[in-house]
Amino acid sequence: MLKKIEALLTYSVMALLLIITGFAIGLLAAALYFIPIYQTKLTFADIGGMLAGVGTMGLLVVALKTASSWKKQLKEQDRTRTIEEYFEARRQLTKIMVELASTEYLDNKDNVDEVVIYQKLDNAYDVFQQKYLKLITAYGADEKHGLQVLNMANKMKLQNRPNMEELYTMRQQMMDQEEKQLVKLYSKH
Repeated sequence: MLKKIEALLTYSVMALLLIITGFAIGLLAAALYFIPIYQTKLTFADIGGMLAGVGTMGLLVVALKTASSWKKQLKEQDRTRTIEEYFEARRQLTKIMVELASTEYLDNKDNVDEVVIYQKLDNAYDVFQQKYLKLITAYGADEKHGLQVLNMANKMKLQNRPNMEELYTMRQQMMDQEEKQLVKLYSKH
């Protein structure tokens, strides 16, 4: 969020500078246009004014190109960060799901604080859901990929623990879809 505000401020300042530059160029053009006709001598100040106007227009073109490249760079960084956050949240959620479905957990149930683990699951579920929705709205990702993870986590939140084979099969399917998803996301944008 902070990066978006920073980018917005940067673009606002650039827009303001472009407006001021355009205003200065307009004043210069008006001043050159309204030079009295009876003045036939071209002075050094007139030449300097014209060169300053041309230089200002050149700077304006450079500023526009720079702003365009910055915008593309910020968009690419945001996209990459969104995808990385999504996969990190998915990894955390899957890790907790595997922990809950493991035989070690089921064997040592008395020594483990279930409330803490289910709070972790609930928090990881919420974070993953948020990152998933952000990914869908920002880049139109394939909804089925994240829905599998959400459905499995939801089952586990309701304490219907799957066996390890079911979890392993689901994880393999998710990893296959994850590779396809990455290819789609990077090729789309």
